[in-house]
Amino acid sequence: MIIDLHTHTQEYSSCSHLPMEELIHRAMAVGLDGVAVTDHSRIGGAEGALDWCPELQWLSAMEVFNGHCDDGESSQARRLARTLGLPGVGGSDAHFAPEVGIAATLFPDPISTDEELIAALRAGYCSPRRWIADSWK
Repeated sequence: MIIDLHTHTQEYSSCSHLPMEELIHRAMAVGLDGVAVTDHSRIGGAEGALDWCPELQWLSAMEVFNGHCDDGESSQARRLARTLGLPGVGGSDAHFAPEVGIAATLFPDPISTDEELIAALRAGYCSPRRWIADSWK
């Protein structure tokens, strides 16, 4: 199962030009199993998520592949995550449809609930991936 854990939509982030509907269609087109919409410069969506699922506030993982970071920045993030003992995840940081899924997180088993996602992240049962030359690396 592969999920992009870092996307933005124009409904939640003023810098994004990606409507929610287009995000969903693009995610399906590139073969993602899911996406997480993250806020930019405001916390309304995050607060709503915490109200709905309070255990999210204890989630600890580090984004080590970001679709807008170069290899050097990603290497630094991976080293820091290892030093801190945190699982590494990937996310596209998509603001436009072509960016959706350029980085994502691979989960070996299907994720059906928020609880399963949280448990997999906390256990480090995931790995960051990049979309390079028509395959996940």
